[in-house]
Amino acid sequence: MPPATAAAPTQNRDPHLARLVAAARNAIRRLDFTTAEREVAEAEKIDAKAESVVEVRAELKAAEEKAKAAPAPPPPRRN
Repeated sequence: MPPATAAAPTQNRDPHLARLVAAARNAIRRLDFTTAEREVAEAEKIDAKAESVVEVRAELKAAEEKAKAAPAPPPPRRN
């Protein structure tokens, strides 16, 4: 039988870490980068090398860069 694969996420070993990563991803979806940064930083305190933590840090960075590059929406029209 082959050895266990590395595909099992590290976050499964620590439920608190999994909650922080999930909260960070939810914040990223809402474009709430302040909250996302706080959640990622807390996750990194637990295990900065965990695959899920590294991934969510990259997701946050990409979302922040995308938000900076996107033109601001026009202000609402007033009639």
